[in-house]
Amino acid sequence: MSNSTLDLLKSLSSPQELRESIHQMVQTAMNDLMKVELDSVLSYQKYSRETEGSDNCRNGSYQRTFDTEYGAVELNVPRDRKNEFNTALFDAYQRRSAWLEDMVIILYQKGSTTSEICELIEKLYGRIMKGFELSYTRLSEMFEERCDLSGSYL
Repeated sequence: MSNSTLDLLKSLSSPQELRESIHQMVQTAMNDLMKVELDSVLSYQKYSRETEGSDNCRNGSYQRTFDTEYGAVELNVPRDRKNEFNTALFDAYQRRSAWLEDMVIILYQKGSTTSEICELIEKLYGRIMKGFELSYTRLSEMFEERCDLSGSYL
């Protein structure tokens, strides 16, 4: 078995350790996927000697905190000189995955009030999320974004 599988099996002893292991795996996987995506955009791997024919190259990375259902992950988003790299994992300026908005819609459909939902989010994150305003108008927008033309929820 691989080291990550053994670590996962060891962490099954407590739910908190399991959640932390999954959090770490998600963070590692997202960072590794972005590195592979950049290799694909540039058409060469890091430290490769094949860069002489290319007029674009790596230009470091920047830090981004991204909220997932497993907690906030710290990402190192790679950059290129020509700014042609855009990851498929998230949109520019996106700070959280769509799971939170989906959860809010489901809770609202089941009869929870907006104040109850805000309290739940505050308990989950220990703070009110910056830029997350919850109102009837915002709920309607989120619901419309996730509905197809037939009116069924995606």
